[in-house]
Amino acid sequence: MHFHRSLKFAITNILRNPLLSLATIIVMAIIIFVFNIVVMVNTLASSAMDDLNRRMDMQVEIKNDADPIAIEKLKEELNSQSEILKIIYISKEDAFTDFKKKFPDKANFLEMYGYPNPLPASLILKIKDANDHKKLQDFLAQEKYQDLIINGTDSDNSDLQTVASKLAKLTTSVRNIIFWVIAIFILGGLLIIINTVHLTIFQRRREISIMRLVGASLNFIRLPLIIEGAFLGGLSVIFGIGLFIFFLLYTNLSSFSDFRLERDFLFFSLWQLIIGITIGILSSYFTTEKYLKGKII
Repeated sequence: MHFHRSLKFAITNILRNPLLSLATIIVMAIIIFVFNIVVMVNTLASSAMDDLNRRMDMQVEIKNDADPIAIEKLKEELNSQSEILKIIYISKEDAFTDFKKKFPDKANFLEMYGYPNPLPASLILKIKDANDHKKLQDFLAQEKYQDLIINGTDSDNSDLQTVASKLAKLTTSVRNIIFWVIAIFILGGLLIIINTVHLTIFQRRREISIMRLVGASLNFIRLPLIIEGAFLGGLSVIFGIGLFIFFLLYTNLSSFSDFRLERDFLFFSLWQLIIGITIGILSSYFTTEKYLKGKII
């Protein structure tokens, strides 16, 4: 019964100040909308960077006179490196077959005039992260491998290292930006609801003072304001997510394989709703406590 009465008072408070409530919901909804846009960009950027990381393979070319036993030993030593996900061995014959598929005219020319296969055997190293590129280059640059491999790695080492370094820095920068944007949005939501509750209490300060004087309990005064904050937080999230879904459908971004309106997004939206309501409850609670400790009277 007490909760039902508090709920009625909370709804009455919201309807009593429709412009303030509407402005709060709209501003918070825009924050939620932009927050989801940032999360979507982060998801797509992370997916693209992970894909680029997977493409940052290293090619280790093997000398023609290399001992097969030494090659197997090299493969074993490379497999022991935690930075490597997979090693693929490509023989001279396989390399030429692939070359022939890509450049049939040049391959036919070599075969027509009896030139030997100029392509070396090689090891393709699939690495976990672009940051590991330099470490593996240093590992392959050891003196004991110089009679086995050609120049440690392929001829594009410097370019690959530059790309790997830039990719690693970009990944770190994007994650840092996303973190601070999310922190700012959460802080903004707290401040908006706190300000709304401040204004509500200010408008009702005489009414609350009278309630205190006639002996109303703190929970009787506090609960409607807390419910009001929960309503504002929850409605803001619902409208913000609705706006975001409309944006996805209108721009057809939902066709991206890594960001669809499926179970994961619904689960993420539920978490946003819970967090939005929690922010509304906490901000209302602490703001109300400040005033119930004698500031209004």
